[in-house]
Amino acid sequence: MQEVAVETWRDYCLRNNSIIVDIFHGLLKSTLVCPDCAKVSVKFDPFCYLSLPLPVKKERQMVIYFVPHDPRLRIRQVRLIIVIGTKPLQL
Repeated sequence: MQEVAVETWRDYCLRNNSIIVDIFHGLLKSTLVCPDCAKVSVKFDPFCYLSLPLPVKKERQMVIYFVPHDPRLRIRQVRLIIVIGTKPLQL
């Protein structure tokens, strides 16, 4: 069984060679037993134990079109940068 794990890890490292894999990746051993015939199936799956926070934008750019009620006035485009969490009255 250990030979299968070593071979699986070697093949995985050939495709994913990095210091991150060396430090944060490993193999998960799964064993299934058939309830009818008692055949045992063993599988090794690579996993990563590295959780990174995703960056969150703190601002959002919006384009607003001001359409005057008076048809003689032209439509104006206004670009706004809004800080996420800002309430409408704070604008």
